[in-house]
Amino acid sequence: MIRRDSKLSDGRRGWALVSQIEHARVAGLLAESWGGADFAPLWPRAEVLATLYRHDDGWGRWEQHPDVLPAKGWPRDFTEMPTKVSLDIWRASILEVSRFGFLQPWLVAGHFSALLRRFDGWRYDPRSSEAARRFLAEQDAARCRWLAQWQQQNVRRNTIEAAELALAQLQFFDFFSLWICYSKAKSAWMSDTPGGKRLTLDPLPGSDPSSATMRIAAFPWPFTINRVAVDAMARVVPQEHYADATALEATLSEERRLSWELVPGEAEAA
Repeated sequence: MIRRDSKLSDGRRGWALVSQIEHARVAGLLAESWGGADFAPLWPRAEVLATLYRHDDGWGRWEQHPDVLPAKGWPRDFTEMPTKVSLDIWRASILEVSRFGFLQPWLVAGHFSALLRRFDGWRYDPRSSEAARRFLAEQDAARCRWLAQWQQQNVRRNTIEAAELALAQLQFFDFFSLWICYSKAKSAWMSDTPGGKRLTLDPLPGSDPSSATMRIAAFPWPFTINRVAVDAMARVVPQEHYADATALEATLSEERRLSWELVPGEAEAA
């Protein structure tokens, strides 16, 4: 779950809580029309899109009864999860996409394994360290099997280079969606994209990062259509201390649609 600052309709400070499954849907929407201005198109398109839309499906059960941070009493952001809980959710996500083929679980397991290796605070906690190392070992072994099975389906098409490009695409659009869903951006974000071309995203003047609607200029224009609009549903709750998950679940909240519009930027934005 993503927790971002917001306001309730009566002006009180609140948090907008965005489901990880909604975040994954935004990632898929961003990728649907990708591939303009010499940006590398999705490939293999069907497998990558299916993975983007479904890579966080394992969060569904946890998000029905989200937890809170014990000390602060805040709704727990996905970056604040206990290691073992995250690993169980990731395993569920990998299992969900394994229904679609061999490349999809290879991608999702690779994505989560890379995150675990990058954000390795778990190394300082013996119990978390044991669980994390077990996860990495099992996923590394499973990925070898999935990759071999995928390559056997079409030796000429399904190369390791194609699989690595697909993984880079999953990682890029996952971060692109997070940048949008958090809407903390007050200045331009520049990033190399899969294939190497550099992209600049720049919130337009007058865009309020805490509002429900935001306009963002992209340069060079990476999409195949002239305008891209994406949205996500959020639950807005008051910013207060919640004793436990039951108290958070019982609080009065507001449903809100967050929306973003991406439009072509000017050369100076680079």
